[in-house]
Amino acid sequence: MTHEELIMHTRDQGTALITVLMTAVLLMGVVTVTTQLTLGSRKTGADDTRTFQSALQGESALADFLVWAQDNSQFLGSVPAGCVNSNAVQQLSCTTKEWLKTYPGSSGVTLKLAGIQLSGANIVTMDIEASSTAGGSNTRILQQYKSKKLDLPPLNVPSAVLSYPGVDVGGNASIGGTVLPASLPDGYGLFSNFARSTATAVTPLSVGALTQVALSGNADQTRRLSRMKPGDYVRLPLAGGAAGSLATPLQTGTFKVTSNSGGALGLQAVQIPAALGSFSPFMPKNETQLDYVMNGVVSTAPGQLTLRATETFVKGDKVAVKIAGITYTATVTADGSASGDNTSVSIGTWSPATPVIPEGTAVAKSTNAVVTSGDYNDCVTDALGTRKCSTSDLVGGLITGAAANTYAPNPANDAMFLKTFGRTPAELKAMATVIPEANFDREAANINGLTWLASSGGSVNLNNEKLRGTGILIVDGDLNINQNQADACDMKGVIYVRGNLSIQGNLGLCGAIVVEGSITDSTGMKVVGTDNEDTKFSGTGRKVQYDPQVIMDITAGAGKYVLSLEQGTWRQR
Repeated sequence: MTHEELIMHTRDQGTALITVLMTAVLLMGVVTVTTQLTLGSRKTGADDTRTFQSALQGESALADFLVWAQDNSQFLGSVPAGCVNSNAVQQLSCTTKEWLKTYPGSSGVTLKLAGIQLSGANIVTMDIEASSTAGGSNTRILQQYKSKKLDLPPLNVPSAVLSYPGVDVGGNASIGGTVLPASLPDGYGLFSNFARSTATAVTPLSVGALTQVALSGNADQTRRLSRMKPGDYVRLPLAGGAAGSLATPLQTGTFKVTSNSGGALGLQAVQIPAALGSFSPFMPKNETQLDYVMNGVVSTAPGQLTLRATETFVKGDKVAVKIAGITYTATVTADGSASGDNTSVSIGTWSPATPVIPEGTAVAKSTNAVVTSGDYNDCVTDALGTRKCSTSDLVGGLITGAAANTYAPNPANDAMFLKTFGRTPAELKAMATVIPEANFDREAANINGLTWLASSGGSVNLNNEKLRGTGILIVDGDLNINQNQADACDMKGVIYVRGNLSIQGNLGLCGAIVVEGSITDSTGMKVVGTDNEDTKFSGTGRKVQYDPQVIMDITAGAGKYVLSLEQGTWRQR
């Protein structure tokens, strides 16, 4: 091999070596990049898995929360003492946060309140955030829930004052039940302007015709809407023709509720005035008031009325209806008997004659001023053993002693509480705003809804804390009131006293008062005895005036909350 050939051969070997080395470097680069991509993909996949697991964990916790909330929502209505605030948003936000603290939770997930929407003093929606951690990955999921406050059952209140102990009315004090007038006025037996309604169509009307209205109103009217059940009766103003304008003079029709769903009320006409002259009955085109029939007639039979009753009917009450301008009256001969949503009432002979009563007619009733299982201070027994009572301080009837035991039973075993509310003390307290006596200031004395006043020493004195507002006040001890009110109806509602009651001054209450005369244990929940000290009213003026509309109204939206999922509101942060 020549020198030149040797040089060329060496160059070829070098080139080949360089090519091999370059190829090796390229292959190593490819392997490295491929390895990095593979590892990165695995890491991303692992991160995605952890994120998914974290989100799934949060979703599961929110599902568990809804189940738990349905079982524990009655406690959401109870405002802890530390949350009492004149600002409704702050009070209910605090209440909801305290309630959420009682949720047992699930591993790796915490829940918190992220938002709240109110209507009046009630929660409409709440946003719950679930913060979940799984394998170092954190996920936050938001879900909105709808909440609705249920109604309490109708209260069983047969008189302005219902007391297991005796009743003593002194000075110039008085108690007002209801006495029927000789002639019933127009509009009797109606809860006027119960809600607002707008017909979905201007349609002609006759008995049996079906129609529908959309419901609306202010906060109080909206709260009442759930009270209207199929079988109830309402009254509406009518249009005088196909144009839908209200008739002049005003004409009204009575309708039976057939459905109540989603703000729409299905109705069937049961009383419609006949067409006359230029008047032809139609549904009105514009929004009008809707009146609720308090004790509507479902059917009649000799000596019997079947009613959709909102009041308690007891033996001796007077009832009246107005038909074609004539008032007819009768006496209740046996206590009303409930069957489902209807109440059967036995009555004596009608006067001046037996009327033909159309379905949906309102029945007015008298109501006793005082019912007590004890004595009444103005009752005496003469030498012949005849018991006579002076009722000059009462407007309405009086039932005392053994005759009242059915209505004011011995409070042992919570008998009187259950008869009045249809709930145990524990159940009702769980739904109430519970306020210790020490925190019951002027602001708290403005009653709103269901309030439970907890006594620390067995007795509560209210002097400067003037009771006002609307709702139910339950006192778990004795109650002494000595205050002057500016108005006859400063407070509208029911005061229920588990212990004894003494009222001085000129308290003005429209509704009713119930007194157990119980001695309870230190928790205020268990009856361990009774105290027969009289329920005392002294001072001047009407202490309480029975008001059936108030007693019906205060139970609307005063029960427990129920929660449901708001569809389409899930979101991840």
